[in-house]
Amino acid sequence: AVFQVDDDFIVKRDAVRLGFHIWKGDPDRIVGYVVRNHLERNGKWTYDFFIGDGFSIVIGASMFIDKRFYELYTSDHPIINKIREYVREKSCCDDIAMNSIVSQTTHKGPIYIESKHQTIHTKLPDGFMGKSHQPNWGDKRSDAVQDMVDFWGEVPFVTSHTLVVNASKHFSWSYRFKPSVREFF
Repeated sequence: AVFQVDDDFIVKRDAVRLGFHIWKGDPDRIVGYVVRNHLERNGKWTYDFFIGDGFSIVIGASMFIDKRFYELYTSDHPIINKIREYVREKSCCDDIAMNSIVSQTTHKGPIYIESKHQTIHTKLPDGFMGKSHQPNWGDKRSDAVQDMVDFWGEVPFVTSHTLVVNASKHFSWSYRFKPSVREFF
């Protein structure tokens, strides 16, 4: 596994352990902590925050991915060459590219680990630092989704509904079950 995490993103240790454990069970999927979706609007594929109908993209802020997909990313495959050049030229959206490669290769969507996390925002005199605060950032991400569709000749993203929650953090088992059932868990 490769654990990719941005320098401004903090994930709790228990969530990292859980994510790694889940990834070991299915290394064909990207396992991550922040998800987005691809949606079709007016005949064009776009990047979207709405995940009510599932999700298909783990953002690069924090995710587990099998090293073989990075090896594939550096391969001489004609489509991968185009994708790699695109990422280099645009200087963005490497996470969208990797999601397209993994889903197109495995035909599986990502796994979302629901956990508390923190993003450290660096304030500068003229605003916040970081790519997501740049003008037209959302448009660039939507363009990347459409461009991945164009590169592959089909929608490479696979919608997933696989959500993992550390239930011990959400429920008080002692109040939910009778003692005999609680002992079983």
